[in-house]
Amino acid sequence: EFDRERKLIKGILLKKLFKKIILECEWYDNLKNLDLQKEFSLISDKAFEKKIFIAKCYLSIEVDEKIRNAFENYSHMNFSPYLYVIGENKLFFNQNDWKTSLFSLWFYVSKKPKNILDVIKDIFDDKLFTIKDLENELKIDEKNAKNLISDLMKEYKIMEVEKEKYCIVT
Repeated sequence: EFDRERKLIKGILLKKLFKKIILECEWYDNLKNLDLQKEFSLISDKAFEKKIFIAKCYLSIEVDEKIRNAFENYSHMNFSPYLYVIGENKLFFNQNDWKTSLFSLWFYVSKKPKNILDVIKDIFDDKLFTIKDLENELKIDEKNAKNLISDLMKEYKIMEVEKEKYCIVT
C-alpha cells in the first residue's frame, strides 16, 4: 500500500509465529523535528495492544549520531525501528535484538530476507534440537514452538530423528 501524501509504503505479512507482521517504510525530511522516544513508545504500545509485530524503516538523507544511537539501542518485543540513511547508503538498527536483525533484511537494497527455516539453520547448523531449544532461542512459547515444528514437518523441512529431537532436512 502506498500513501503518496505521507510518503509511506506499508505492507502486511501473515506468519503464524508472529500472528501478523506489519512492515512500513516512511520518508522523513528531518528526523531532528521528531521526538523518537515518543514515536517509538506510541508505535510499540499500539503493536502490543493489537498483538502484532511492526517493523518500521525511517528513510532520511542524513542524520546525526544521537538519532543513529536511538535506533541502534531501541528494543521492544512488538516493534523494531530501522533507519536507512540514503546519504551514507547504510541501515542502522539494534543488531543485538534477534528479531530486529532478522527483519532488517527486508530493508536492505537487493537482499533476500531470511525465512524462519533460515533462522533455525543459523542457530542450530546440523545439530539436533528440541522444542525447548526453539523456545529458548526464538523466545517463543511452547505452543508456538510446537506449531512451528508441526508446520515445518508437514513441509518436509524438519524431521524427527529421535523422540522429540529434530533436525533440518537438507
